[in-house]
Amino acid sequence: MRNVKKFNKIQASGVPIHHLPVEIMAMIFHLHIYLHIGSRRTLMLTCKAWYNVAVGNPLLWKKICWSVGNGDPFVVQCQTLEHLARVLDRAGDNLELILAPNGDESDFPDEDIDEFHSHVGKDWLSQCRHLSVSTSYTSEASSQTHVLHRLMHSSSFGSLERLSWRDHIDGSLWVDLSMTDKLATMAPKLKTLDVDPSTLQPPSDQLENLLGKISTLTVDCVNRREGKIPQTRMQHLKHLSISRNLKREPDDEDTLGLRTLVAPRLSSLHLRGEFTFGGFFTPEVLQRITHLSLDQFRTTSQGLLVLPSLKSLTVSGNSLPVVHSITAENLDELRVDIAHDFVTLRTSRKTTIQPRIVRINVECEPKQWVSLVYSACIWSRVEGIHLIFFDGITGIPVLFGHWLSGDDKQSPRFPLLHTFTVRYYDGGQTISSKSQREQNVLHLQSLKRSRTRLGGSNLGRLEVGWHCAKNDYRAMGDCMPEWWMTEWKD
Repeated sequence: MRNVKKFNKIQASGVPIHHLPVEIMAMIFHLHIYLHIGSRRTLMLTCKAWYNVAVGNPLLWKKICWSVGNGDPFVVQCQTLEHLARVLDRAGDNLELILAPNGDESDFPDEDIDEFHSHVGKDWLSQCRHLSVSTSYTSEASSQTHVLHRLMHSSSFGSLERLSWRDHIDGSLWVDLSMTDKLATMAPKLKTLDVDPSTLQPPSDQLENLLGKISTLTVDCVNRREGKIPQTRMQHLKHLSISRNLKREPDDEDTLGLRTLVAPRLSSLHLRGEFTFGGFFTPEVLQRITHLSLDQFRTTSQGLLVLPSLKSLTVSGNSLPVVHSITAENLDELRVDIAHDFVTLRTSRKTTIQPRIVRINVECEPKQWVSLVYSACIWSRVEGIHLIFFDGITGIPVLFGHWLSGDDKQSPRFPLLHTFTVRYYDGGQTISSKSQREQNVLHLQSLKRSRTRLGGSNLGRLEVGWHCAKNDYRAMGDCMPEWWMTEWKD
């Protein structure tokens, strides 16, 4: 038996991968997990050498969730405090952490918390860069708050850059931990704050100091009663995101106190729910907005909304009709996210929106998305079109293909178009075969040839690719992992 083991070791030593430097192996493992959504467990169980490389690479462990699974394939899920302590050792500095306890107080006895602190230290959050804290509506809600208080009460936040705080119970955890004071005095790097309105009350000098250094503020009013944003000068605020309850009645009253907001650098707005631009935002704020994102957006505003600085507009769900009311002469990019609740433009009304770049994310295949292209007067200045299809979408609609390539009855549309890219979903239960991918490639090549033959503008950049990101992970943006891509350039 000893000779057999020795022979196997000698034989394995001849495999080229065993001679790669540790740094190269770590890069390969990183691609395996974050590009191909592979398993860390597979790497660790292959052999001792791979185990040591995987455990010794902090980048593979920097995203951690305790203890409710959040569905993100890139996050390490920890069900127990013991498991969390082990993973924290591997993650090292600059970690991203989600704390969402699940269970009653008996699941986290004092002995376990004391042992956890003895292993990682009571100041264990001092190296955390991104922190998300959440409690849920359950019968054990008060126990969740108590457990989080015991875990966090002695920690500082010297490395914290982004904080998301969702206390769905009564907001007492923020107060009990004196988070306003701690973040104002002990979190010098904090720039992004995602909270519900209760954490912004009552106004105080420390709250003013905290908000004064924030560059990105997200206020979630969906599950809690709305409260006013304190009248303070947010001199560094650049990005503001506000979500309101979609079921609330339309009103013109500024219940959030946004008209008193002093934010000279504010340039990006994300709005979800019911708003009236004139009732909630001053003309001075609207004049500076360069990026506007509207999700499930409804408005009772009448007349045109003039946004002279707007460069990028994103509309989702039933928000698209609002573009009829927007004038943005300098708009460069329009992004449309099409889901089952999509509402298209009305053909009877024209829009002055004329972007150079159009991005369309298609999560379902309703007929309305074709009418978006057919009815909207937005294409005269378009130079680039980018389509991303998600699960269930198998190909470019025939009518859109005719507009792109032209046919016997009409010339190609989009007169200034020179860039066209397509990303198909290739994951889950719908992994494309090699022949299907080849058909996608040949289809785009034929569209390009037909467009050129019929006198359309030349497509200097044509791409087809496949991604494995479900629409649940759309927040990953344009950096979605791609399994394979083909590109043609003149």
